Amino acid sequence: MGRRSLKTPAQLYRKKSMAERCGTGKVQTLSVKIPPIRQERAIFEIEGTSPLIVHPWTAKAKRELLDKHRKIARPPREAKDPDALYESMLFPVKGGYLQPAIWFKKAMVSACRLMQGVPMTEAKMLIHVFGLDGGNEIIVEGDPHRIEDMVRVGKGLNKTADVRIRAQFDSWRTKIMVLYHPIKLSAAQIASLLQESGTWNGVGERRPQTEGNTFGLYRIAKAEPVKATG
Repeated sequence: MGRRSLKTPAQLYRKKSMAERCGTGKVQTLSVKIPPIRQERAIFEIEGTSPLIVHPWTAKAKRELLDKHRKIARPPREAKDPDALYESMLFPVKGGYLQPAIWFKKAMVSACRLMQGVPMTEAKMLIHVFGLDGGNEIIVEGDPHRIEDMVRVGKGLNKTADVRIRAQFDSWRTKIMVLYHPIKLSAAQIASLLQESGTWNGVGERRPQTEGNTFGLYRIAKAEPVKATG
């Protein structure tokens, strides 16, 4: 009796080709059609109905926070320059000042509490707000001026009084582009959410949602749909 040749592990576990698995000598190609993305866009012109207060993080404040995380020794505290602080929180561009578009998405999502049939969890996913150029910033039109607010900083009984410099727009306007899912949300619901958010939530500092104040309120001055591309 002849000796039987033993197969090596590589021969035992050799992968079969597609043709061998299909039982034919040809590799079959499947055609997959990708459906278009369902989306609608609308542009809204926003008009402020109460003053807007902004207080973004300055480059210096961000740098100091990063230094703290990196365990870098903090230099001696410098004397405050109110004018420099005020200028550092404004980002002037042609036509106005840059501010975050996410303001209005957060306000609209929060306004879902005031409407039936629009869960907040779904609105976070189905609504996006951009500037007219599709970026994450909007252009606020208006003439800002400096204001000074008294605040208390620190913890517990160690809080001390301090002055915070902020920028205020007494009269302001802006335009936003809202992208939404047309199957889950209608154009009327988007407009209602935006109008409700401007009446009860507001944007910026000292708005009703955060401090119960009346700053940062707005209304829809004009709306126009944009043909979706997808």
